[in-house]
Amino acid sequence: MLTDVIIVALTVAIAFWGYSQGVSVGVLVAVGFGVGALLGSRIGPQILDGGLRDPLAPALALPGALLFGGALAAALERFGFEVRRRLRRRYTADAIGGTVLAGFLAIALVWLAGAVGTRVDGLEETVKGSEILTQLNSVLPPPGPLVSANRSYSLPTLDGPRARVLPVVDNVKRDPQVQAVAKSVVKIVISGCGRKGSGSGWIADDGIVVTNAHVVHHFENFGVQVEGGGVAREATPILIDFKNDISILRVPGVKALPHLPIAGTPRVNSSAAVLGFPYGKRYKVRAARMGPTVPLPGRLQPDRPRGRRLITLVRANLGVAPGSSGGPIVDSAGKVVAMIFAKSVVDSHIQYAVPARLIQRDLRRARQSSEAVDTGGCDTG
Repeated sequence: MLTDVIIVALTVAIAFWGYSQGVSVGVLVAVGFGVGALLGSRIGPQILDGGLRDPLAPALALPGALLFGGALAAALERFGFEVRRRLRRRYTADAIGGTVLAGFLAIALVWLAGAVGTRVDGLEETVKGSEILTQLNSVLPPPGPLVSANRSYSLPTLDGPRARVLPVVDNVKRDPQVQAVAKSVVKIVISGCGRKGSGSGWIADDGIVVTNAHVVHHFENFGVQVEGGGVAREATPILIDFKNDISILRVPGVKALPHLPIAGTPRVNSSAAVLGFPYGKRYKVRAARMGPTVPLPGRLQPDRPRGRRLITLVRANLGVAPGSSGGPIVDSAGKVVAMIFAKSVVDSHIQYAVPARLIQRDLRRARQSSEAVDTGGCDTG
């Protein structure tokens, strides 16, 4: 495959470089590159909103590693040439040692690039098709948190309709009623099946929390952190509506806490706020404009024969991201008008939400039963 040809060519080129440098220079360059790469992989993703936990962190970790690693390696290379000049009588051994060292460095770089590629959309299939990368991944240890991206922070994307509404204005974020609802917005912490992550949710009644069905799907353990912090309070899914992406959780630990009232269908162009914990980080409020509630196009809903699914279109400022799933959208009075469940694949300002009336219907059903429901187990296929 072309990928393997490129890998071999780069490895040979780096090995020739190692021969010309020698082990004396190579050791210093390798040490400098390694230290710089570690620093760069940590510093690079910090420009993202979610830092190292951002799903795009792997895409910036590698460039950061190469930039910082290259800079520190170049700084130590000069000193290495001075060391090599004093080892002239051992030139051949020095050169061979440099070749071997460079070869190991090339393998490490290929493995790191492959680990990143498996986590970047569009590159996963290329990496899987490489026999060399497949063998490296089978014998080398997992890349760990340096380049990992926890897929449990997903926010689905849809190539759906646009919300043709007025520009968003930020003053709704300063409404006292909007600021007050922070006490009723929770972080959903999930684990099990070898994974962990988080989403957003909100208290709808005594001991009742609402979030998306896809947040809890294929997980075993569920907890709720009030206002996004403190001890996670044990939660049990008692209703899952996969068609409309709604999950109702029973959480005894959130009784006697403020809950959010549900409003009717919002007026088109009315101001609203999207609340939640993007990337599992701190609580954020994003100003929004409400669009119409419309049927989801048939090509995007495999369950169309059982009836059309309704969605509410929303236009919001940047900041609605993975981890925002299940976050409430409230009007200027602090009432829930919808719940975020996806974003547009073509416009980062367009989001899609579950209409409030569908949430209200499922809440009525959930109150009639307190038994746990199946979330799909660990079958992630």
